[in-house]
Amino acid sequence: MSPTSSTLWIRVAIAATLVAWLAYLIPSFVVPLVATGAATSDSISYLIVMTFFAFALVMYLLARQSALRRHGRRRAPARLESHFATTEGSMTVLVPPYTEEVADVRASVWGAALQEYPALRVVLLLDDPPRPLEADVALRLEGSRTITDRVALVLAEPSRRFRDELLACEIRLAESSVIAPEAVRDLAESYRFAIKRLSAEAAEERAAGAGAVAKVLDDTAHELSRVTHSLLVAIADERRVPPAERMLELHQRLAWTFSADLNTFELDFRRTKSRQPQT
Repeated sequence: MSPTSSTLWIRVAIAATLVAWLAYLIPSFVVPLVATGAATSDSISYLIVMTFFAFALVMYLLARQSALRRHGRRRAPARLESHFATTEGSMTVLVPPYTEEVADVRASVWGAALQEYPALRVVLLLDDPPRPLEADVALRLEGSRTITDRVALVLAEPSRRFRDELLACEIRLAESSVIAPEAVRDLAESYRFAIKRLSAEAAEERAAGAGAVAKVLDDTAHELSRVTHSLLVAIADERRVPPAERMLELHQRLAWTFSADLNTFELDFRRTKSRQPQT
């Protein structure tokens, strides 16, 4: 329901409330008062209660109407990509697990690494005992030490490809703002490639029993598939080809999603490992 029609129905509800209140007031209070010249304490008390109920309902409807008007005047926010395109500086995400299951830590690292940000650094802080006596704790620590290596390995190839494509898009748009249908098809193919890589990794994680990791990867793939669908619609109808600015934003989205500087920092050893996709 649109804000305009909702406002109309709110006005109808306010009018109906006032009519219902008058319909109660006249026969139940005014008429007996005129006939007898007096009103009982019960009728007065009941009238006060009903009046407060009607007043509260009208106030709620007026507040709702005001909120709908403000919402209707509100401008749609700019796309997140447009904001990040003009944002400088990097962002660091710290993942500080402590003797947690490796799959849970891996899900957290994946969730941070796949954030759409132009300059993202993800640091896995390992504050576990450096030489645990328990075999299961030691095994979890060794598994945690390899997480950033694995994530960086999966991201490396897509990162190189999407950054190269972003650079090519920037050069192409600097020469001409006309978007060719072939450029849209190539971009859709890049999104398919990204979805395929994420889905393949999710399938491996699911087979290994890491459902939380698979969900993070599947959620990102689902978001990219929505963009892919829009691009396929544009390919089918050339009149809906995205403008040059939007094409650049979509290339940036792929490049930023798959590019992250991944580090592991062991607080006890004061030793760091840097795992950044090669560009």
